[in-house]
Amino acid sequence: MNALILSAAQAALIETEARRVFPREACGLLLGMREEGAVRVARVVPAPNMAEDADRFEIDPRLLFALRRAGRQDEAIVGHYHSHPHGAAAPSARDETEAAWPGLAWLIIGMEAGGEPQLAAFLHPAGAEPPVTFLPLALRIEPAAP
Repeated sequence: MNALILSAAQAALIETEARRVFPREACGLLLGMREEGAVRVARVVPAPNMAEDADRFEIDPRLLFALRRAGRQDEAIVGHYHSHPHGAAAPSARDETEAAWPGLAWLIIGMEAGGEPQLAAFLHPAGAEPPVTFLPLALRIEPAAP
């Protein structure tokens, strides 16, 4: 996998969520399908951040179970997103040491100094154990259809 593909509306939703919960970390799931060399996001599912600390994220496990029970054939969990309210759009040292979900895409929203959100995508390599060296993914944001 070398790219993560989002629609402009999906990217806007993620940025809106990051602003809405600022200064806490926003988080959610990316549902979609793997294509040739890429992952195409079909749906963004914002999740409550269950972490007690504002600078951590923990996706509500009830959401994971509900999505798995729904078991739609046209979409799978292909990744997740989270924000860095006062940091860069890059994996943090905590991300590297506490990483879970190998083989999935990580979309990180950096908001350095509370500024405009910046998006970047990474791959948590399959079989990698923490500390993880994330691989950069090309991020393609497709414009809205006319």
